[in-house]
Amino acid sequence: MENSFNEKESFEFAAKYPDVLPELSLRVYTTRLLGGNSRLVLHGGGNTSVKLKLKNILGEENDVIFVKGTGWDMASIEPEGFTGLYLEPLRKLRGLDDLSSREMENQVKICRIFADAPAPSVEALLHAFIPRKYVEHTHSDSILIISNQKHGESMVKEAMGEKIAVLPYIASGFPLAKATAAAFDRNPDIDGIVIMNHGIFTFAEDVRESYKKMIAYINQAEAYIEQQIKGKTLLSPRKDLQVPANARSAMARCVQVIRGACAGCGIDGKQERLYTEIRNAPDIIEISLSEPAGEICRSGMLTPHHAILAKHAMAYIASVPQDDESLKAVINREIASFKSGYDRLFYESSEPENTDRKKKQSGNPSLFFIAGLGLVAAGATRKAAGMAADIGEHNIRAKIRAFALGEYQAVSDAHIFDIYRTLSKTKTVVSMPPLQGQVAVLVGCGVTGAGIAKSLLATGAATVICDSDKSFPEKAYFESAGAYHKDDIKILVSDVTDAEAAEKAVEEISLGFGGIDTLILNSEHAGSLLKSHEYKSFSALLRAAIPVFERQGTGGNIIAVGSEETLRRQISEIAEINPEALGIRVNSILIQEKENTADVRAVKKEILGEHIGNAAVFFAGGLTPTRHAIVPL
Repeated sequence: MENSFNEKESFEFAAKYPDVLPELSLRVYTTRLLGGNSRLVLHGGGNTSVKLKLKNILGEENDVIFVKGTGWDMASIEPEGFTGLYLEPLRKLRGLDDLSSREMENQVKICRIFADAPAPSVEALLHAFIPRKYVEHTHSDSILIISNQKHGESMVKEAMGEKIAVLPYIASGFPLAKATAAAFDRNPDIDGIVIMNHGIFTFAEDVRESYKKMIAYINQAEAYIEQQIKGKTLLSPRKDLQVPANARSAMARCVQVIRGACAGCGIDGKQERLYTEIRNAPDIIEISLSEPAGEICRSGMLTPHHAILAKHAMAYIASVPQDDESLKAVINREIASFKSGYDRLFYESSEPENTDRKKKQSGNPSLFFIAGLGLVAAGATRKAAGMAADIGEHNIRAKIRAFALGEYQAVSDAHIFDIYRTLSKTKTVVSMPPLQGQVAVLVGCGVTGAGIAKSLLATGAATVICDSDKSFPEKAYFESAGAYHKDDIKILVSDVTDAEAAEKAVEEISLGFGGIDTLILNSEHAGSLLKSHEYKSFSALLRAAIPVFERQGTGGNIIAVGSEETLRRQISEIAEINPEALGIRVNSILIQEKENTADVRAVKKEILGEHIGNAAVFFAGGLTPTRHAIVPL
């Protein structure tokens, strides 16, 4: 791992923030260097700090510490992502024998320099107690590979040398802060501290030196691992496993079933759906077919931070049957087993009477490792699914080396579930957008596509914009992408009136998002919006989409958009496939093309894509069990 600190670049970076103290600007710069390497931290993990002197409003100079705020990603953190705290009151807390998590949080809040600053890292006291100006903390893969071993403490000492102190695993908070301070007192010449099953801290008076130490010790750990596992066989393939025939189609079927099986009922009684993210690099596929694959899934995450974002373990799917019913049985069995263990551990961990069950995380797996296909992550948002997938990939690759190094041993499930329970007590129940979790597919984009897409995206739906003329979906994408996350929007150029093209389109949508919930068939547009075009049948797309709805088993929506004539044809085609047998609601949006009727003169308003989109959102939101309704525009 290279030392990426560049003197010229650091000065240029600091120049972007002329109103920020130079020490803090450099702190932001090196934090980004660490955060930009996924082998060091992932998605909000790790933290850094800097101690300096700052005058208050009265002109009095105080010792302060700026520490990374909770929730800020080190890869993209800004100066405002660091919380300033008065240092002396925090240091005095070390004299206490005990300090509850709640009171620690209260004391840290009291010491904030700015009342609206973000909540600081839970390790703020640890940073405050270490008497060095700069402190770095990462969850380095290589450090965790060594420290997550049965004999990890002796291995860490052997790999890192006498300038690194080693502490047993202690949960983040006051006890860990006191333990690290005591380790420093015993040997003030140390360069850093490794916390077993957690990560590494380094520190120095100079930001370059503190960052340099982090990189150097991680490289030492990496070299140690490579030396110890050299010549060892990392993977033994299972002879009874193989890549399924037509892997792409098999994966599409799997994510559709997983997505449906993991859907749940929210607090408000509405159905909660998830998105999926796939990781199938060649080495991930190879590992999925190996002897250790099952143990990788069962053996716990590299660090508790990973478990918070991706659960304590993964589900392993060792076979992918070719028929849907057998596939559902395999996946549902694994989910039921995982959920049973999750719920038991959650409520047995401690104080079940104090847990608000409404705030408890779902007991379903977040990660599925599928033999011959790869890794599937499920999340309530596209971002959550992507974060879980990243964590899953790192754990899979790291554990193969950890198994070869020795006897892998993660933090106990009991401790992980104590963390879950603590989070459940503090978690705020947030009302989600009405279409959050849904995948909406708009077919037949035209000039109304951007408006329809914006309405769908604004209400939480991941949106696929599909048309055979690429200029329309591209225009809709660029008009919509500015206000919404690009991962929530997909362009699909395809003539889905063709059976083969429709099959490929449905497969591609499923691989990208997990399935389909709402299908909007926009077959004809009002004359003022787009010149009338010849009606095209969407029966091929409907027939391709029906198996997706069936595998998901969560119902859905088909919304026809057009004039009276085109709606009549569409409804007839839809009726032939009988979607209501699968719980799919069918409704219509009527575009009235008469330009001089009394009704139109009274409204005096042009029909826009947003109007069509808002009507579609009403149907897809399911606030009323509306079927066979027509909204005239």
